[in-house]
Amino acid sequence: MIRLLAVLGFLAGPAFAQGAVLPDSAAILAMPNVDLSDPPPQTVRDAILASQDINFLSNPPSSSTMAQQIVRTYLNRAGDPVPAQVNDLRFVAPFALDLSHTDIITIYSQSVDLGAGCYGFGSALFHRMGIDLNDATLKHAATMAALINTPEGFWQNPEDVIPRYDRVAMTGENAGLWDKDTASLLIADGPAMILANSTCPPDS
Repeated sequence: MIRLLAVLGFLAGPAFAQGAVLPDSAAILAMPNVDLSDPPPQTVRDAILASQDINFLSNPPSSSTMAQQIVRTYLNRAGDPVPAQVNDLRFVAPFALDLSHTDIITIYSQSVDLGAGCYGFGSALFHRMGIDLNDATLKHAATMAALINTPEGFWQNPEDVIPRYDRVAMTGENAGLWDKDTASLLIADGPAMILANSTCPPDS
């Protein structure tokens, strides 16, 4: 393990030369509202997997798009520039090697940018939908998950949220996260309502 970390550190040398600061697990865990003892409820977990990486549990945590996004979120919140190489394993490995799949999805669910100043599903569901995290239905969770890649898209092009939400519903069915009837009901009902002009307070 020490040899692997040494090799990764050597490979990351050019990135450090560009001013990038690679976060370790301690730095990531110090992010606001990150708590490994509080994993997301099943509805949120499944919506995240359907929207981001259905193969997440069968691959090393460090190679996931979620781990990459956690690093981006950390650097953004720290005010650091996000280097182009952040999707490279050498940027993600310094913190992800210490964490499990459950840890990664927990951090991701608590830190992902969901627009309107909201980081994490708990904050976004509460401030943008008026729903407590543990009361969120799959429809609520899937709506939030549909905003992950373009968190401000709901305000700029609200009609674009519907096809992304539908893809989450269909992907979840295809991956076996829920059944066909559930997917059909999600699509028929459409996304959950997001409160007008809703925002999150700083560090929420």
